[in-house]
Amino acid sequence: MRVTAILLAAALCAAAGSVAAQDDGSGQVFLPAASDLPEQLPSGAMFMLPRQWTLRFTSFGAVAEPPELDADVAIIELPAAADARAAVDPAWHYGDSALN
Repeated sequence: MRVTAILLAAALCAAAGSVAAQDDGSGQVFLPAASDLPEQLPSGAMFMLPRQWTLRFTSFGAVAEPPELDADVAIIELPAAADARAAVDPAWHYGDSALN
């Protein structure tokens, strides 16, 4: 019975294209995308999540992680700003908190 459960779990991971589950410390487990996936932020902005990347949504946007786990990409949504310079400081604040 135990062997069956292990094989079933391995088959489910293989079918999902998962190479490794990730846990961000919140108890939620995130599986890598099995193929390139279109994703949408709450604002309606669209982007493509590459195959085998992991995505987790946050209060300010989303964080995408490559399979190598050597970098993170924070996609930050902010209310309208007067210009790009006015958006940079809050974006760095949210990015630092998400990536550290």
